[in-house]
Amino acid sequence: MPVGSWLWLVACGPGAGVPFREVEDTADTGDSGLQVPPGLTVTASRRACADPGARAADPYEDRAEPVPPASRAYVWGGGGAVGDLDDDGFPDVLVSTEQGLRVGWGTADGPEPFVPFAPGPDLTYAAGLALADIDGDEDLDLFVARYVGEPAPSSGPDALLRNDGGRVFTDITEAAGVGGCGVHHRTGEPGCFQSTMASFGDLDGDGDLDLFVGRYGWLIDEPGTTVADLEPADPDQLYRNEGDGTFTDISDQIPPEVHDGYVFAGGFLDLDGDGWQDLYLVHDFGNVSPNAVLRNRQGVLVWDRWSLDGLQRVMSGMSMGIADLNHDGAPDFAMPEWGTATLLESRAELGVWVDVAVPTGFRVPGAELQVGWGTLGGDLDNDGDVDLYNPYGWLELDNPGWINPTAQRDAVLLQEPDGDGYVFRDTAPAWGLDAPGAGRGVMLADLDRDGWLDPIVRQVDGDTLVHHARCGAEAWLEVELRQPGRANTRAVGARVAFVAGGRRELRWVVAGGTGYGIGEPPEVHVGLGALERVDVEITWPDGAIDVLRDVRTHQRLVVRRE
Repeated sequence: MPVGSWLWLVACGPGAGVPFREVEDTADTGDSGLQVPPGLTVTASRRACADPGARAADPYEDRAEPVPPASRAYVWGGGGAVGDLDDDGFPDVLVSTEQGLRVGWGTADGPEPFVPFAPGPDLTYAAGLALADIDGDEDLDLFVARYVGEPAPSSGPDALLRNDGGRVFTDITEAAGVGGCGVHHRTGEPGCFQSTMASFGDLDGDGDLDLFVGRYGWLIDEPGTTVADLEPADPDQLYRNEGDGTFTDISDQIPPEVHDGYVFAGGFLDLDGDGWQDLYLVHDFGNVSPNAVLRNRQGVLVWDRWSLDGLQRVMSGMSMGIADLNHDGAPDFAMPEWGTATLLESRAELGVWVDVAVPTGFRVPGAELQVGWGTLGGDLDNDGDVDLYNPYGWLELDNPGWINPTAQRDAVLLQEPDGDGYVFRDTAPAWGLDAPGAGRGVMLADLDRDGWLDPIVRQVDGDTLVHHARCGAEAWLEVELRQPGRANTRAVGARVAFVAGGRRELRWVVAGGTGYGIGEPPEVHVGLGALERVDVEITWPDGAIDVLRDVRTHQRLVVRRE
């Protein structure tokens, strides 16, 4: 088989009484040994790197996608999402801008040049994006959070766009009841609000995906203003999916004190291992409202303001990267701030999180690294651990009291072993990823299906930067989960563990709310270094567990559950 080509394998789980069927790969690279449990169908594709030596000379091939700069380098227009919108097998890239959305349709060589994405409704001043299948047809639908109101000269609702296939999207915002306009919980005034992000998850355990929309507030930036002068933010909204194309507003489950928070990130995760999706919110200006954990008690969110778990911190949180950095099975949270950074590492046996930003090197020193934004985690060098990509960028404010240089470069933090722990080393300058623009969100996705993550960086003062990773020799696996016939067809809320040699790398399937307004693709990627085979353990959203044993690396798996 020619180097650089693809091999497709399809393996089906057998009927009752037959434990496994082993599917042999007849390619000249050898036997895949793929073993498929009953009730699953697995499609595997393998790709060999044509020139692994090229990566050492230059890790990335860079491309700038022109985007008109925003009228103000502020908090809108910095989000994005990646997912296969047209179901052709290649991920498409959406970016939010002040003028609306732009899309790069995916190909085998990465996305085409970006073009306007204009399905009908007003999408100006778009902020965070989220992709999820809300109607069970296996197409990815799109939610657009719009920053409406002072200082943005915009008005109107958020948008929910149903994917009808064939690159056709229908605006169902009004019919679904998720426009986001209403009455302010503090002022009593009606209007639309300053939405920054959205996240989907199964809150009530009924199998379909509910929706959280986070909000910001008016940031008074007159000279001499301090954080003590800030008013409560616009109210968040929580919607229950009724399974018939409509959503019910259940925002009263969120206490007023939590509504006050300036939300930049937040998402559904099972934080305590009870099988229910909790909601973790990251707030800017924590003096107004600290980060908040809303525990899911069998479909009802409960807030314990006195919790000592370490997550409800007073901080200026800008985003949320999720990874199991210490391999204890619980999520850790990387959160950049203004002038500092926080890395909350779990102590699963105690049910608490502690800040390890300084000893691990996540808090990067430097005058040009002041305002961190959209941290995301992913294995950028496929060596078997999670690295962190952190865009930095100035915020256009008229307040000299806030340290905020106009030229701020990004940081790319590679994880390295350090005794029994780990440290991060900033490799952005060496890799040519230190652009000094007004960075906001970053997406990490394998755009050309070569097994290497390609960073896409949104800059609100200019272009979208697409960094195509050159492939190397290191091993990798990618897993996409499907549940046809169920409401949650993309298995949002699932966990996938890759196990070999006593080590366990854990990933989560999420739908929005991470990074800075980012909708990550509904799939997981892991780097595996020199490993040739691993076990893949899938914990489905309903708690069922399937294990694929002795899976050969350098493959992409699409796992379908009957």
